[in-house]
Amino acid sequence: MATREDNGIRARRCLVFLVAIWLESSLAQGRRDVSVKLAKAPDGTVRTFEGGDGDVIDCVVFHKQPAFKHPRLLNHKIQMEPSSYPNVLRQSNQITNEPMQPWHAKGECPAGTVPIKRPLSNSPKTKRRDHDRIDMTNEVLNPHQYAVVHYPGFNGSIHGTSGTYSVWNPWVARGEDYSVAQMWVIAGTGDDLNTIEAGWHVNPELTGGYKTKFFTYWTSDHYEFSGCYNLECPGFVQVSKVFAVGAALPVSTYQGPQVERNITLDQDSESENWWLYIEGNPIGYFPSELFTNLCYGADRVDWGGQIYDSTGTRGTQTMTQMGSGHIASEGFGKASYISGLTIRTSDSTELATSVLHKTVTAPSCYGLQQSDDVVYFGGPGCPYG
Repeated sequence: MATREDNGIRARRCLVFLVAIWLESSLAQGRRDVSVKLAKAPDGTVRTFEGGDGDVIDCVVFHKQPAFKHPRLLNHKIQMEPSSYPNVLRQSNQITNEPMQPWHAKGECPAGTVPIKRPLSNSPKTKRRDHDRIDMTNEVLNPHQYAVVHYPGFNGSIHGTSGTYSVWNPWVARGEDYSVAQMWVIAGTGDDLNTIEAGWHVNPELTGGYKTKFFTYWTSDHYEFSGCYNLECPGFVQVSKVFAVGAALPVSTYQGPQVERNITLDQDSESENWWLYIEGNPIGYFPSELFTNLCYGADRVDWGGQIYDSTGTRGTQTMTQMGSGHIASEGFGKASYISGLTIRTSDSTELATSVLHKTVTAPSCYGLQQSDDVVYFGGPGCPYG
C-alpha cells in the first residue's frame, strides 16, 4: 500500500516530467520560428546551385560582386592574389587543394565568376548590435558570453594570425540566439573600433536554419553603421571561385572523426589588404580602404567561443551550447578546440600560446583550458531555474 510519502515522491516526479516536456516543447518551438525566404539573385548571376544543405549559391561575374559598390572602393586597385603567402602557411605545409563544401556536388562556378551564398530576404544586416563585442567585464549588461584567449599587441604591431578550428554543430536554444567559434583581429577603441572576424557559427536568424556555416564579419565603427556578415554588403572582395563564404561546413562527431578548418587572416605587405585563407587557399580580402585603424595593423587578436542569449538573462540561464557543447576538460574528440595559434608581427611569426590571456565570462556554463599549443573551449550552457 502506497504511503503518503510515496505519493509525494510520485507527484514531484510527475511535475518534473511535465516541466521537462514543456521546456522541450518551448525550445523546439523557438527553433522552428525561423524565416527561410531568400533574397533575389544578385546582378551578374550567370549560374545558380541549390545545395542539398539548403544553401543557394549564385555564380556572379567577378566585377559585379557587392564589394565594388562601396564608395571607398570606387578607385580601388583590385588584387587578384596575395603578393606573397604568409610564412606560417609555407612553414606548416598547410597550402592544400581547394577546400570542399557540400554544394560542390552540384558543380562549380565558371571562370570569371565567384560563388556568393544567397542571403535571406530579411537578413538582419542592420542588427549589428547583436553581434557587438560588448565589454566582456560588464556582467550586468552583457547578453554575450565568451570563452576566449587574447594576444595583446600594441599600436598596430600585428599583421597576421592563424589557427586550426575543430568544427561542430552546437545546440542553439532559440532562433534569435547564436553560437560562434572564431578569431577577431582588432584595432582601435570606442566608436573607432575596427574588427575583422572569421570562423564558424550556428546563427538561425541570419542563415534560416541550424546548420553550421562558415562566416566573416567586419566593422570600422564599433558595429554601428559599417560592415556586415560575409558578402551581404559592399566590403569583402571574393577572389576564389570555389569557396563560398557563408556556406555550410561538415562537422565533427563526438568521440568520432574530427573536422578541422585552418583559418588565416594576413595583411599583405604591399597592398595592406587583409587576406582570408582557408586551408592555405586565398579566398579574398578586406581592402585596407575600409578601415581607419586596421589599415596600419592590429592591436590585438582574440580566439575562442561566444554565445548570444536573446532573452536578456546575460547568458546565465540558457541551454545554447558553445563549441561542441561539452566542457573543455573532456579534451580531444569531445571538446571543441583551436590549435596552432600563431601571430605575425613586423619582425617575426611565432606561436602565441605562451603569452595568451584568458577570459571566461560564465565559468559555470562554459569553460576554457589550454594544453600545450591547443586551446579547448565550450560547454553545455546553463540550466534554467
